[in-house]
Order: sequence, then C-alpha cells, then structure tokens
Amino acid sequence: MATSWEDYRKTLNLSPEDEEIIDLEKSIINAIIDGRPEICEMQKSVIAKIERAIHSPQISSIIETLKPLGYTLAIVKSE
Repeated sequence: MATSWEDYRKTLNLSPEDEEIIDLEKSIINAIIDGRPEICEMQKSVIAKIERAIHSPQISSIIETLKPLGYTLAIVKSE
C-alpha cells in the first residue's frame, strides 16, 4: 500500500500525456492561488474547489480568472 502521494502516483502508470495534463492543471491552479486576492468576482468557495482540484472549471472560467492576474492561455502546437 502506498504511504505517500508520490508512491501512489507511481502505481497509476500515467502516460507522458497524462503527466503533461496534470502539470498544466497544477500551473493553472498555482496561478489562481498566487493571485487569489485579486480575484474579486469569483466566489471564494469556487476558488477553494479549484485550489484543491475538486472542481475543473470551464475554459471560459479559467480565462476570466487568469485575465485579472495578467495571464492568458495560448494554444501552442506540441512537438
């Protein structure tokens, strides 16, 4: 039985694509956490769910959240 998140994660056998998606989600969540004081329009409960990865917001919500923080999303072709 896994005793830590890292041990458990190893048992998931994630593909490189899965890892990339997880890393992207973590980056977005971290940007929201870092800029939380500047996000006034979003309910605190929604921000908390995003931070704990309980809620996956729609793309439009992500863009609305990141814009006041000075971020944008870009579609970049992977190699």
